[in-house]
Amino acid sequence: PERDRVGHALLFQIQGKTLPEPKPKFRFDPKNQDWTFDFAWPEYLVAAQVDAFAFVNRQHGEDWHFAEACRKINRAQWLGWRVYWFTASQVASNEAIQVLCEVLWAKKAHARRP
Repeated sequence: PERDRVGHALLFQIQGKTLPEPKPKFRFDPKNQDWTFDFAWPEYLVAAQVDAFAFVNRQHGEDWHFAEACRKINRAQWLGWRVYWFTASQVASNEAIQVLCEVLWAKKAHARRP
């Protein structure tokens, strides 16, 4: 599906940079093992998501899916995660990888400070 294609494109971009290797499909919440991030850097509490709602046809049940995504992101933030959401166009334009580079390079630099 399109979502997988965009996720693979983002992973390819990540691997082309000097970024730490992400953990794909990372389960971040021990209380809800169904919730995963598309890509996570648990050592920095940073995650990236490809926006699933861009690929969903507008039909019955969408509100429930969106509400569940809100619960997931709210729980992640409560646990201290910074989650960055990207659309397919943001991946294609390199905006997503630019954001991730800035965030992760800053986290790496901060982690090296004494």
